[in-house]
Amino acid sequence: MAISRWTSTRLKIVAVVVAIGGVVGLVISWLLSRIHEQPYDFAELENGIRNGLTVAGALAATDLLYVQGPRGAWLRRLGFGRAILVRAGLFTALIVAIFALNRLISRCSTASRARASTISPCPCSGTRFSPS
Repeated sequence: MAISRWTSTRLKIVAVVVAIGGVVGLVISWLLSRIHEQPYDFAELENGIRNGLTVAGALAATDLLYVQGPRGAWLRRLGFGRAILVRAGLFTALIVAIFALNRLISRCSTASRARASTISPCPCSGTRFSPS
């Protein structure tokens, strides 16, 4: 099945926004490490880029592919104030869910890479990792 030109253009816009979001996530994580005087290591870099990519991707895809698409007609028909409130609520819920998912991913990847002599729990699987 061929993708329409309109869908192709929207997907390109989402890809550009995702790339910009990754760079913004990287910069914000670096700035936060400087403000809080914490070392900026690979885990912080990975977390910042992942947060930027996922938030930008989810918000851009939701706006361009759902809200501006045929399924979002009900939202576009609302009055200005109601539409802004619904969009803000939808985007806020997406951001909170993405940050929670990224935190879980970060904890699991940190637990699986642990090289300490103690056993560290992984919140995603309920198992304990013992270092080899």
